[in-house]
Amino acid sequence: MPSSEKSKIDRYDHLLRHNSRSINLFCYLEARNPEDGRDLRQEVLTALWEGLENLKSDAGSWQEAAWVRRVMIRIGIDRDRQRKSLRREGHTVSLDCVPEPRQEENAVEGLLEELASYLAPEERQLLEENLAGYSAAELACVHGMSADGIRQRMHRIMKKMRTLYNKLYGRKSE
Repeated sequence: MPSSEKSKIDRYDHLLRHNSRSINLFCYLEARNPEDGRDLRQEVLTALWEGLENLKSDAGSWQEAAWVRRVMIRIGIDRDRQRKSLRREGHTVSLDCVPEPRQEENAVEGLLEELASYLAPEERQLLEENLAGYSAAELACVHGMSADGIRQRMHRIMKKMRTLYNKLYGRKSE
């Protein structure tokens, strides 16, 4: 195996070791069912491998994480566009895409997932990244905004989720 190919494999392994948590979270929250999640994960991993040459060799860990998130965001947007295109063309969606009702092991996780399903794709993505532990500065770099702008959007997303929670579960708005 040529040294350049070995170097690429080592770099890819490093990238996955440090970003697998955010990749898994993205695939879990974005997918409609477990099979869809596996397909999405494969799509993300393939895109990362194919685009690895685009990542600067001297990139720091937060720059790598930002690049991985940009790839995932692009894939998520492409999938949403495909779904919308199919709907516009009159294709029907099979009921196999609808997940079976399931009992959540963690009630908070289930509630968060339910509330996040009402958010716009961009809001949901920002929420997922925030929950994955990325700072406002890192998110600002990825989304091309200021850190204050990210914090403001997160505040609005949380306010929207509180309002949704109150509507769904009968509590009065604060």
